[in-house]
Amino acid sequence: MATTKYKEHNPNYSTPSSKNNTKRLDYYKRLQAVLDANATRKQSLLMRKQVLDHQRKANYQNEYDRLRGELNQHVLRRMGDINAKHYTIPHEQRTALVDRTKELEGLGAK
Repeated sequence: MATTKYKEHNPNYSTPSSKNNTKRLDYYKRLQAVLDANATRKQSLLMRKQVLDHQRKANYQNEYDRLRGELNQHVLRRMGDINAKHYTIPHEQRTALVDRTKELEGLGAK
């Protein structure tokens, strides 16, 4: 009887089972926070990978465009369409440029 009176008059009194429930609730809240942090981290890593892939592809495309421009400029000047001094690319360098453009096409440049 004394315990029931104490419970009624003291709002801070809690039974052992309610303490366990509070501990469980705190545990599940912490567990949910950890799961949310992992999900956010995975999303962040995925977004970073997508940005880096997009940047890498843009770099390949820019290099490809530059090389194609050099090769086309060489062809036009040899045909006499551009009035400029004689412009030649040595055969070895031209072969290297053509090989690199083929490699860039394989990497996704168009």
